[in-house]
Amino acid sequence: MAIVFFDFDSTIVSYETLDHALAHVLRDHPDKKRMIAEIEDITRLGMEGKADFREGVRRRVAVVPLTKSVLEETGEAMLSEITPGMRHVFEWLRERGHELFIVSGGFRECVVPVAQSLGVADDHVFTNQFLFSQDGAMCGFDETSLLWTSEGKTPILKAIRGKYPKETIIMIGDGANDLKAYESGAADHFIGFGGHVVRDIVKAKAPSFAYSTKELLSHLEKFFVQ
Repeated sequence: MAIVFFDFDSTIVSYETLDHALAHVLRDHPDKKRMIAEIEDITRLGMEGKADFREGVRRRVAVVPLTKSVLEETGEAMLSEITPGMRHVFEWLRERGHELFIVSGGFRECVVPVAQSLGVADDHVFTNQFLFSQDGAMCGFDETSLLWTSEGKTPILKAIRGKYPKETIIMIGDGANDLKAYESGAADHFIGFGGHVVRDIVKAKAPSFAYSTKELLSHLEKFFVQ
Protein backbone atom coordinates (compact mmCIF):
# COMPACT_ATOMS: atom_id res chain seq x y z
CA MET A 1 0.00 0.00 0.00
CA ALA A 2 1.09 3.58 -0.70
CA ILE A 3 -0.16 6.92 0.60
CA VAL A 4 -0.98 9.18 -2.34
CA PHE A 5 -1.54 12.90 -1.87
CA PHE A 6 -3.15 14.98 -4.61
CA ASP A 7 -3.14 18.72 -4.96
CA PHE A 8 -6.55 20.09 -5.97
CA ASP A 9 -6.51 23.27 -8.06
CA SER A 10 -5.13 22.76 -11.59
CA THR A 11 -4.56 19.08 -10.76
CA ILE A 12 -7.77 17.31 -9.73
CA VAL A 13 -9.80 20.11 -11.33
CA SER A 14 -9.01 22.34 -14.26
CA TYR A 15 -9.23 25.68 -12.43
CA GLU A 16 -7.71 27.61 -9.58
CA THR A 17 -10.98 27.54 -7.63
CA LEU A 18 -10.58 30.82 -5.74
CA ASP A 19 -9.95 32.61 -9.03
CA HIS A 20 -13.02 30.92 -10.50
CA ALA A 21 -15.15 32.13 -7.57
CA LEU A 22 -13.84 35.67 -7.87
CA ALA A 23 -14.41 35.70 -11.63
CA HIS A 24 -17.99 34.57 -11.01
CA VAL A 25 -18.58 37.56 -8.72
CA LEU A 26 -17.04 39.87 -11.34
CA ARG A 27 -18.99 38.50 -14.30
CA ASP A 28 -21.05 41.68 -14.73
CA HIS A 29 -18.42 44.17 -13.56
CA PRO A 30 -17.50 46.76 -16.23
CA ASP A 31 -13.78 46.41 -15.42
CA LYS A 32 -13.79 42.63 -15.05
CA LYS A 33 -11.03 41.90 -17.61
CA ARG A 34 -8.47 44.05 -15.81
CA MET A 35 -9.51 42.81 -12.38
CA ILE A 36 -9.46 39.13 -13.39
CA ALA A 37 -6.04 39.61 -15.00
CA GLU A 38 -4.78 41.13 -11.74
CA ILE A 39 -6.16 38.20 -9.73
CA GLU A 40 -4.65 35.62 -12.08
CA ASP A 41 -1.25 37.33 -11.95
CA ILE A 42 -1.25 37.19 -8.14
CA THR A 43 -2.15 33.48 -8.32
CA ARG A 44 0.59 32.71 -10.85
CA LEU A 45 3.29 34.33 -8.73
CA GLY A 46 2.19 32.35 -5.69
CA MET A 47 2.01 29.02 -7.50
CA GLU A 48 5.48 29.57 -8.95
CA GLY A 49 6.83 30.21 -5.46
CA LYS A 50 7.60 33.86 -6.24
CA ALA A 51 5.16 35.42 -3.75
CA ASP A 52 3.79 34.67 -0.28
CA PHE A 53 0.69 32.49 -0.57
CA ARG A 54 -1.19 33.99 2.38
CA GLU A 55 -0.60 37.53 1.15
CA GLY A 56 -1.71 36.46 -2.32
CA VAL A 57 -5.05 35.24 -0.96
CA ARG A 58 -5.51 38.45 1.00
CA ARG A 59 -4.80 40.53 -2.09
CA ARG A 60 -7.20 38.53 -4.24
CA VAL A 61 -10.13 38.70 -1.85
CA ALA A 62 -9.42 42.40 -1.31
CA VAL A 63 -10.19 42.89 -5.00
CA VAL A 64 -13.57 41.17 -4.71
CA PRO A 65 -15.57 40.34 -1.55
CA LEU A 66 -16.74 36.73 -1.30
CA THR A 67 -19.66 35.01 0.39
CA LYS A 68 -20.15 31.45 1.58
CA SER A 69 -22.84 30.87 -1.05
CA VAL A 70 -20.47 31.87 -3.87
CA LEU A 71 -17.85 29.40 -2.63
CA GLU A 72 -20.46 26.65 -2.30
CA GLU A 73 -21.63 27.36 -5.85
CA THR A 74 -18.02 27.14 -7.00
CA GLY A 75 -17.64 23.76 -5.29
CA GLU A 76 -20.68 22.44 -7.12
CA ALA A 77 -19.41 23.90 -10.41
CA MET A 78 -16.11 22.06 -9.96
CA LEU A 79 -17.92 18.73 -10.25
CA SER A 80 -18.07 19.35 -14.00
CA GLU A 81 -14.44 20.54 -14.10
CA ILE A 82 -12.73 17.39 -12.83
CA THR A 83 -9.69 16.77 -14.99
CA PRO A 84 -10.49 14.25 -17.75
CA GLY A 85 -9.30 10.82 -16.65
CA MET A 86 -8.70 11.84 -13.02
CA ARG A 87 -11.66 9.88 -11.74
CA HIS A 88 -10.17 6.75 -13.35
CA VAL A 89 -6.81 7.44 -11.67
CA PHE A 90 -8.53 7.56 -8.27
CA GLU A 91 -10.45 4.36 -9.01
CA TRP A 92 -7.29 2.60 -10.21
CA LEU A 93 -5.41 3.51 -7.03
CA ARG A 94 -8.30 2.64 -4.73
CA GLU A 95 -8.81 -0.77 -6.36
CA ARG A 96 -5.19 -1.56 -5.50
CA GLY A 97 -5.61 -0.66 -1.85
CA HIS A 98 -3.78 2.66 -1.72
CA GLU A 99 -4.80 5.43 0.71
CA LEU A 100 -5.83 8.65 -1.06
CA PHE A 101 -5.61 12.16 0.36
CA ILE A 102 -6.22 15.68 -0.94
CA VAL A 103 -4.05 18.51 0.38
CA SER A 104 -4.76 21.98 -0.96
CA GLY A 105 -4.21 25.62 -0.21
CA GLY A 106 -7.73 26.07 -1.59
CA PHE A 107 -10.86 26.39 0.50
CA ARG A 108 -13.06 23.70 1.94
CA GLU A 109 -16.36 24.75 0.34
CA CYS A 110 -14.72 24.45 -3.08
CA VAL A 111 -12.92 21.16 -2.48
CA VAL A 112 -15.26 18.90 -0.48
CA PRO A 113 -17.96 18.31 -3.16
CA VAL A 114 -15.34 17.00 -5.59
CA ALA A 115 -13.55 15.02 -2.88
CA GLN A 116 -16.81 13.30 -1.96
CA SER A 117 -17.56 12.51 -5.60
CA LEU A 118 -14.12 10.87 -5.85
CA GLY A 119 -14.72 8.83 -2.70
CA VAL A 120 -12.19 10.66 -0.53
CA ALA A 121 -13.21 10.72 3.14
CA ASP A 122 -13.55 14.10 4.84
CA ASP A 123 -10.71 13.31 7.25
CA HIS A 124 -8.45 12.71 4.23
CA VAL A 125 -9.05 16.24 2.92
CA PHE A 126 -6.81 19.09 4.13
CA THR A 127 -7.64 22.65 3.06
CA ASN A 128 -7.69 26.25 4.17
CA GLN A 129 -10.89 27.66 5.63
CA PHE A 130 -12.62 31.02 5.36
CA LEU A 131 -14.63 32.35 8.30
CA PHE A 132 -18.11 33.74 7.67
CA SER A 133 -20.51 36.00 9.52
CA GLN A 134 -24.10 34.90 10.20
CA ASP A 135 -25.25 36.48 6.93
CA GLY A 136 -22.67 34.47 4.98
CA ALA A 137 -20.21 37.28 4.30
CA MET A 138 -16.53 36.38 4.51
CA CYS A 139 -15.07 37.92 7.66
CA GLY A 140 -11.66 36.30 7.93
CA PHE A 141 -9.57 33.16 7.69
CA ASP A 142 -8.64 30.27 9.93
CA GLU A 143 -5.19 31.62 10.77
CA THR A 144 -4.16 28.36 12.46
CA SER A 145 -4.07 26.45 9.17
CA LEU A 146 -0.67 25.08 8.19
CA LEU A 147 -1.57 25.52 4.53
CA TRP A 148 -1.17 29.29 4.57
CA THR A 149 2.53 29.02 3.78
CA SER A 150 4.39 27.62 0.79
CA GLU A 151 5.86 24.95 3.09
CA GLY A 152 2.50 24.11 4.68
CA LYS A 153 1.99 20.76 2.98
CA THR A 154 5.19 19.39 4.49
CA PRO A 155 4.02 19.07 8.14
CA ILE A 156 0.72 17.57 7.01
CA LEU A 157 2.48 14.86 5.00
CA LYS A 158 4.85 14.23 7.89
CA ALA A 159 1.94 13.86 10.31
CA ILE A 160 0.34 11.28 8.03
CA ARG A 161 3.67 9.49 7.71
CA GLY A 162 3.58 9.09 11.48
CA LYS A 163 0.39 7.07 11.09
CA TYR A 164 1.78 4.97 8.23
CA PRO A 165 5.53 4.78 9.01
CA LYS A 166 6.25 1.86 6.69
CA GLU A 167 4.36 3.10 3.64
CA THR A 168 5.63 5.04 0.64
CA ILE A 169 4.23 8.56 0.27
CA ILE A 170 3.67 10.02 -3.20
CA MET A 171 2.80 13.68 -3.86
CA ILE A 172 1.07 14.70 -7.10
CA GLY A 173 0.53 18.34 -8.06
CA ASP A 174 1.27 21.29 -10.29
CA GLY A 175 2.62 23.85 -7.83
CA ALA A 176 5.92 24.83 -6.25
CA ASN A 177 4.46 24.03 -2.82
CA ASP A 178 3.82 20.44 -3.96
CA LEU A 179 7.44 20.19 -5.08
CA LYS A 180 8.61 21.56 -1.71
CA ALA A 181 6.76 18.79 0.12
CA TYR A 182 8.91 16.32 -1.82
CA GLU A 183 12.16 18.26 -1.49
CA SER A 184 11.65 18.50 2.28
CA GLY A 185 11.60 14.71 2.52
CA ALA A 186 7.94 14.56 3.54
CA ALA A 187 7.15 12.62 0.35
CA ASP A 188 9.21 9.77 -1.07
CA HIS A 189 8.26 10.52 -4.65
CA PHE A 190 6.75 13.41 -6.57
CA ILE A 191 4.93 13.52 -9.88
CA GLY A 192 4.55 17.01 -11.28
CA PHE A 193 1.28 17.50 -13.13
CA GLY A 194 1.07 19.83 -16.12
CA GLY A 195 -2.30 18.86 -17.52
CA HIS A 196 -3.57 22.43 -17.15
CA VAL A 197 -0.59 24.62 -16.27
CA VAL A 198 3.09 23.82 -16.67
CA ARG A 199 5.14 25.61 -14.03
CA ASP A 200 8.77 25.79 -15.12
CA ILE A 201 10.28 25.18 -11.69
CA VAL A 202 8.12 22.08 -11.18
CA LYS A 203 8.89 20.65 -14.60
CA ALA A 204 12.61 21.26 -14.10
CA LYS A 205 12.88 19.68 -10.65
CA ALA A 206 10.21 16.96 -10.53
CA PRO A 207 11.63 13.42 -10.76
CA SER A 208 8.56 12.54 -12.85
CA PHE A 209 6.26 14.83 -14.84
CA ALA A 210 2.92 14.17 -16.51
CA TYR A 211 1.13 16.32 -19.08
CA SER A 212 -2.08 14.32 -18.82
CA THR A 213 -3.84 11.80 -16.61
CA LYS A 214 -2.83 9.11 -19.10
CA GLU A 215 0.83 9.95 -18.48
CA LEU A 216 0.14 10.24 -14.75
CA LEU A 217 -1.31 6.73 -14.67
CA SER A 218 1.67 5.46 -16.66
CA HIS A 219 4.08 6.89 -14.07
CA LEU A 220 2.06 5.32 -11.26
CA GLU A 221 1.96 1.94 -13.00
CA LYS A 222 5.74 1.99 -13.47
CA PHE A 223 6.28 3.05 -9.87
CA PHE A 224 4.17 0.26 -8.41
CA VAL A 225 5.66 -2.38 -10.69
CA GLN A 226 9.20 -1.61 -9.50
